[in-house]
Amino acid sequence: MDQIRPLHLVTFFAGLTKKDGSPMATNTKLNIYKAAKSIFDAAFDWKLIPENPMEGVQRPSAGKKEKKAMRSVKKNYTRSEVETLLTALYSLPTNWRLYFTGVLLGGFRRGEFLAVEWNDINYERRAIWIEDQITFDEEGNKIESEVKTEESEGWVYMPQWYMEELKRYERIWKKEKLSCKKWLGGDKQYIFHGGQGVMYYPSTPTLTWRRFLAKYELPHVKLHGLRHTAGMLLRENGADLKTIQERLRHTKIGTTADIYTHESESISREAADQLEGLRPKRLQFAP
Repeated sequence: MDQIRPLHLVTFFAGLTKKDGSPMATNTKLNIYKAAKSIFDAAFDWKLIPENPMEGVQRPSAGKKEKKAMRSVKKNYTRSEVETLLTALYSLPTNWRLYFTGVLLGGFRRGEFLAVEWNDINYERRAIWIEDQITFDEEGNKIESEVKTEESEGWVYMPQWYMEELKRYERIWKKEKLSCKKWLGGDKQYIFHGGQGVMYYPSTPTLTWRRFLAKYELPHVKLHGLRHTAGMLLRENGADLKTIQERLRHTKIGTTADIYTHESESISREAADQLEGLRPKRLQFAP
């Protein structure tokens, strides 16, 4: 490790490709960069190496072509699309409808909402407590673990109508548990489980979401895009960045700013509409 120099790492990152030789996505390169940096930062702090070779290595960034392609990908839904989506979700089983609706309204991360149990629900506060997540371990097994940061832990306040639906579903859930011949969940009371109380795989909601969109020919947005949608709805309703940061439980407000100061179609459209009054013929500037 002490023989690795910045040039070695620069060459390594520049040569990263997929197995078939095609270019690797910048986000994938960035994840590798972050992993490498954490390793060398720790080695330097522990005095295992005299210098940190990552100091001279720039973060991978997307080129113009890739940035253009990324901008063309739909990242969140508009308010009118959300209304259509919430209606379409009634075609799903109640558990999945409440899961996806909750992710959309609360801006939950995929694994966070999978880990929620009934004792995490406070109907009086109309809020859901987040402190754990369902994720994968190093061997690819599903596990429950704490959320990654202290800021990710906390109460998420929800609309009253959603909490009322959740309360009705709790009664159904308890009846199903009592009629279950072989409950495998132990003391766990996951609201959303794969049957017999067993936690879902983190990838299950993603697959279910993709199939749902395809079946009903709805605009495709990744499941994580529901979290972005929650943030964009707040922004378009006039919420400041601090409010959005606290709602989505970002560690740094810079993260919130990077995501939600980007273009919003409705805000951009509203800004353009305000210029309609400058039409030359209306103002009699033009002949």
